[in-house]
Amino acid sequence: MRNIKVLLLLPIFAIFFTINAYAGTWIQDSKGWWYDQGNGTWPSNSWQWIDGNSDGTAECYYFDKFGYCMINTITPDNYRVNASGAWIENNIVQTKKVDVADTRYTLLNGTIRVLKYKEVLAVQGINDPNPNSSIDRDKDFILFILDRPQTLTCKTIDGGSYSRTVKVLSLNYLPDIKAYNGQHVKAGFDLNVAYWPSDTSLPLGAPVINDMYIDK
Repeated sequence: MRNIKVLLLLPIFAIFFTINAYAGTWIQDSKGWWYDQGNGTWPSNSWQWIDGNSDGTAECYYFDKFGYCMINTITPDNYRVNASGAWIENNIVQTKKVDVADTRYTLLNGTIRVLKYKEVLAVQGINDPNPNSSIDRDKDFILFILDRPQTLTCKTIDGGSYSRTVKVLSLNYLPDIKAYNGQHVKAGFDLNVAYWPSDTSLPLGAPVINDMYIDK
């Protein structure tokens, strides 16, 4: 979004109306700044690493439930952001070296769980949506259980998109993630290639994740 120096933190928000960034654009309206990811989606209720000037160094920003960047405050998970919206520790802007592709990812906190069919039903607090089906109820289901509900925008099978508040994500197509079973992690999710399910498979109604990484 802008080039921030450790010893000189400039409130660049006040200088530009919109600022182009890789795969998206910072946009200001009457309520604040939000990040258009260029595909009809925007981050909300989540952290996002953004390399605004494509120099290979990203800063981390928190977007509230309405999709606006939080500025000069404490985030819901108790981190401080400065007047430019960047995450800081001891007044130092926290940065991350990234490949250009890393800017696609939305950071979320949660716990990875490998569960059986009945356990997934219990986590979601629902009745069996497939009581008469021959689904293998002994197979493993891989879930990312969010620390708090998040409003996410994902695509649909027919190419549309919409937003929904969810408590879990489906990682069933990422079997290597089983190695993190039971671990609480911060992970990056590419919501550009995630989609809403069109059937009653478990976890019910959870976005299906096809690309993610564990933030270490």
